[in-house]
Amino acid sequence: MVAASLATWWTSGIDHRSPGPPKVNHDVGLAAGYLHGRVLTKNQKAIFFYDLRSRMRNRSYRGPTSKWSPRNWEDWYTESAGVFRRYHLTA
Repeated sequence: MVAASLATWWTSGIDHRSPGPPKVNHDVGLAAGYLHGRVLTKNQKAIFFYDLRSRMRNRSYRGPTSKWSPRNWEDWYTESAGVFRRYHLTA
């Protein structure tokens, strides 16, 4: 319920009949994903990330994540987004 009201507030000033600026679309999608993620249970989050990691390449060659550079993290987030899009979004 909270996610729905926040999503309504976030998108209230956007004209949904036109594609709008790409930045606005990106921001709305990011907010919607964040809000949906907040309502998942701890178990649902564990299952989601297990599924995501199982579909990604092995990154053990980069060492422990505590020693990753900003570039390593950027690569991980980019790959995660691609995997999520490929296996969890439908056209």
